[in-house]
Amino acid sequence: MGAPEIDELTQEFVAETREMLEGVGSHLLAWEGNPDDRATIDAVFRLVHTIKGSCGFVDQPRIGGLAHAAEEILAAARDGTRTPDRCLVNAMLRLIDHIAQLVEGIETGVIPDLATDEPLLAALDGAGSDEASIPEKVVAAPSTASSTIRVPVVLLETIMAQVSDLVLARNDLARRVRDDAEYTASLTPLTNVVGELRDSIGRARLQPIERLFRGLPRLVRDTAASLRKDVDLIIEGDDVEIDREMVEALKDPLTHIVRNSIDHGVEIDRSKVGKLQRATLHVAARQSGNQVTIAISDDGRGIDVTRLIEKASVLNIAPPLGDAANLIFEPGFSTAAQVSDVSGRGVGMDVVRSNIEGIGGSVSLDNRPGQGLTVLIRVPLTLSILTCLIVRAGGQRFAIPRAAIDKVVAIGSSSVRYEAIGDSHIASVRGTLLSVAPLATLLRLPEQTPTRLVIIETGGARFALPVDAALEHEELVARPLAPGAASRLFAGQSLSDDGQPLLLLDALGVAAAAGIARGERRTAAVLEPMAVRRPSALQFERLDGAVASVRASYVARIEDIARASFIAVGDENFVTIDGAMIPAIVEGALPDNGMVVTLRINTPDGPVAWPVAAVRDLVPIDSVTRVATLGYEGLILIDGQGVPLLEPAVPTNRRFAA
Repeated sequence: MGAPEIDELTQEFVAETREMLEGVGSHLLAWEGNPDDRATIDAVFRLVHTIKGSCGFVDQPRIGGLAHAAEEILAAARDGTRTPDRCLVNAMLRLIDHIAQLVEGIETGVIPDLATDEPLLAALDGAGSDEASIPEKVVAAPSTASSTIRVPVVLLETIMAQVSDLVLARNDLARRVRDDAEYTASLTPLTNVVGELRDSIGRARLQPIERLFRGLPRLVRDTAASLRKDVDLIIEGDDVEIDREMVEALKDPLTHIVRNSIDHGVEIDRSKVGKLQRATLHVAARQSGNQVTIAISDDGRGIDVTRLIEKASVLNIAPPLGDAANLIFEPGFSTAAQVSDVSGRGVGMDVVRSNIEGIGGSVSLDNRPGQGLTVLIRVPLTLSILTCLIVRAGGQRFAIPRAAIDKVVAIGSSSVRYEAIGDSHIASVRGTLLSVAPLATLLRLPEQTPTRLVIIETGGARFALPVDAALEHEELVARPLAPGAASRLFAGQSLSDDGQPLLLLDALGVAAAAGIARGERRTAAVLEPMAVRRPSALQFERLDGAVASVRASYVARIEDIARASFIAVGDENFVTIDGAMIPAIVEGALPDNGMVVTLRINTPDGPVAWPVAAVRDLVPIDSVTRVATLGYEGLILIDGQGVPLLEPAVPTNRRFAA
């Protein structure tokens, strides 16, 4: 009969208890030699108490009962009601040996008969009697080789780094002998062994994600009970393996999402909306390549987008990219009517996203109003190995974690435009305007003409990263930066397969350095102008609903400005920008509150602000049909339709020298 299969939690219990039992034996002998040593008896008591407590987690009442009996005797000895004589110590040692046999039996399946417990317990109670007579030598319980060992995580990290160095050394050797067929063939077995070794070390760090899901049943039960709701929990994919450190990093975000699903998602009286009163929360994990996806789905009310937008308007929060449901990730944002123990303080989902992106992952929403919400968490399989895109910017190579990349597009293709706007640049990809984070400028590297735009989507910001070239994808072993070299632009360092050092870009740090905020859709002025091959126009929708355009060369910046910054004095309008009051061209009704999309225009007579309803696209100017109307340069064709090309100017009653 083979050894029984035991779960990971029980394996840990066996390993930890075995270590503690060894400690108990040595402490008991020290206590026997010095009965007045309070520190020793306290140490024994703590170890036995820990063993007893651990038994409750792995359903081992027999071992727990024996440990409890030992704890009672030790408590009496600490109180001075039992004397730590040789008979008592011998009885304790015999009991410890017996517990060791029981622990060994969990792995081997060979467990001593229950009747063997009674004489040992009687010996404890009657130390000094014939039952507790002292043999000359305490015989340790026989043991078998354990199928597992405990290894410090830091040791695994060290081995992983050493294996990575071995890979690089092997690659360097392969380059040196690549022209010698005999040596190249000899390297093949080494290549295979090194690859298998790297995979084995990586697997040693993995553990079933069940460890992350273990506390969910109790969490769901307690949260639902506190909110007077009925919720069933369904867990799938708990056998998916994930890095041990990743499990620890995901505990808090997962807890918050589950609590939010029950609090905000599940209706109190579901019968009113035609649903079963008992809701269902589904948590599933799946692995795809080097990425793990965790989906948390409920069948509740979903997110009321209209309500979110109304709340965002009150808080002067700009709408985010894409689905307005992403407003829940804004700092300080909450739609809870009142503060409770579960929610309502405006602290939560923004931290969830920051924590997940901090480990190279992403979080997204699948909102089904009236039917439920799914929160998708995507994280790399391991924190130490990341799939990255290698790019070149400013003549140097960098690595970008693949999880932060939406797509890579070629500058100059029919669906992509990359143009100068004032003292900055703006990118238009398939009709969508994007902010630009100029990596070479941020790093003060020599600028070269970019050929690719890496579209980054992270932290609620979506922006374009112009690069000289996008090279290839590699799996890199991420290491922290050297002390003193920390920078918000970089997440770590690594070595590529050719042995060259690489810096890993921190997408959130790059966005912050470029002045791109979460939810921002437009560019910040951070790049020096470059020659524009064809003149372009910025197409927009005016406040009065009409569609118009203005030459891109006039536009210094496109930004969101709070409605409260605008002020009307008679027929004149002004706006406060960067601490200065400048004239504004208002061609319709400004919204009552919230943020207003504003073009900052440079004119021969000075700067002017031009609030608009929406920015549509960046379009090339092929030809201009001139008109005589004041304020209009002419008409241009956009998608076959004539669109006015405006000639911006400071209002005549407010002209001043630039």
